[in-house]
Amino acid sequence: MPLRARLVLGTALSLMVALAAIGLGRILSGGNSPRVDFAQPTGRIRPPFDPPPSPSAGPQKAAPPCRGVTVAPNQDLGAVIDAQASGATICLQAAVYRITEPITPGSGQTLIGRTGTVIDGSKVVGDWEFDGKHWAAPGQTQGPTVIEWSGPELVLPQALFGEDLFLDGEPLTKVGVLESGRLHGRAPDTLGPDEYFFDYDSDTILLGSDPEGHLIETSVASGGIGGTARHVTIQGLVVEQTAGYGIDGNQYWSVENNESRFNHTTGIGVSGFSRVTRNLVQQNGKYGLTASGRGVVVKQNRIESNNLARFSTVNGGFWDAGGSKFVFTEDLILRGNYFVDNFGDGIWLDLNNSNADVFRNHSSGNRRFGVFVEISYGVSIHDNYIGANRDFGIFVNSSPRVEVFNNLVTGGVVLQQQTRGEGTLGPHVVEDSLVRGNVIDLLTGSQGLLSGGGVGDGIFAEQNNRFKDNIYHLPSRDAESFLWSNEAFTAEEWVGAGLDTNGEFYAR
Repeated sequence: MPLRARLVLGTALSLMVALAAIGLGRILSGGNSPRVDFAQPTGRIRPPFDPPPSPSAGPQKAAPPCRGVTVAPNQDLGAVIDAQASGATICLQAAVYRITEPITPGSGQTLIGRTGTVIDGSKVVGDWEFDGKHWAAPGQTQGPTVIEWSGPELVLPQALFGEDLFLDGEPLTKVGVLESGRLHGRAPDTLGPDEYFFDYDSDTILLGSDPEGHLIETSVASGGIGGTARHVTIQGLVVEQTAGYGIDGNQYWSVENNESRFNHTTGIGVSGFSRVTRNLVQQNGKYGLTASGRGVVVKQNRIESNNLARFSTVNGGFWDAGGSKFVFTEDLILRGNYFVDNFGDGIWLDLNNSNADVFRNHSSGNRRFGVFVEISYGVSIHDNYIGANRDFGIFVNSSPRVEVFNNLVTGGVVLQQQTRGEGTLGPHVVEDSLVRGNVIDLLTGSQGLLSGGGVGDGIFAEQNNRFKDNIYHLPSRDAESFLWSNEAFTAEEWVGAGLDTNGEFYAR
């Protein structure tokens, strides 16, 4: 059943709403209203714009000069870095540096790459043997790298194993693994082209395609660049194909103009007072981008097609995976980023974030919500382009003092109250929230408020949640596109309940 139907029909409250006789702000019949092109929406409120693609995300073609210790391609990168003093600058030549364990810069160190500098956490796999059905590579003693998981059962349990396989630089599909006598996923006799099976018990990889003439690589390093040092700068690198994270920074890291791809867990993660700028973060196994701590700034990055390993639960949810996730942040700035085509949410603020400013971002084509705010406080979401996502455009769950304004949203803005307890700044409740001045396309999705079972009806009448001055484009005059009192309302009923009394409504 679609998410909207589950939310609307799954919980029914008997709240009696006294509908005031307030006239509809403006509804134009389909025959009289102009057809609106949402690439250039009309209305008295100037719509936000799609953040410009320049400067481009990822390593720059014209990298700035690097003055420091130069690392040659034939040197041990980790050993060279470990030998440098705090604050040193390390200049990496344009080459592929293969690593078997994470690189750990020292305090204040700077790593700078040239165009074509790649830190690769995989090894080349050769000596394939054909057994009449599959191609087998014995002697694969790496792993298993098992990802911690506390959520519901996964649709693809093999996603919890970090060793991946790549053909000519592109990821192949892991159908299953055998570990300690237990099968996770499908059996190897189901292998098809571009699919593989990792038998950890016999240290063998089975491949369903002929590897002859191709470069085959498998993950061996548990991560790319990380550690506990502070004030580290990472610039101009491609970090790829690890069994864990790409770049996992501590506090005061500057991560700029890098590409992090094909890493099994997270592309880039940072902690407090860090800056993440103009990076391309794509096709990582679990998350594209994560952050926690105070004063993190994330701007002008492209986060695309992450959760490549397809971490999704059997109940249809995304417990801990997607385009991004921010937890326990304070004063987070999320500006001018692209979150596109991620398997899960584009932007996800979950668990005790406070005073986050989310503005001038583009979030579209994501598997669930464009923006998801969950059990957090005081989040401001404004001047964003929230295009077509799988479910609602912006979804706020059990979070107070959320302001959503001047956004262009496809799929609607929904506030939901559930029983979520208390956090660092008080109860997790939807109160004192304001949705105003947005241009909202409701050809799909819904707009409004929902209450989960057993939490009461305060979200509707007592907790100061308001909708004002929004511009709506509806599939028809009588479409029940609005959610109130856990029921579906038409525009007239919505305004009659005292919501968006000065809004604008257009029917197609």
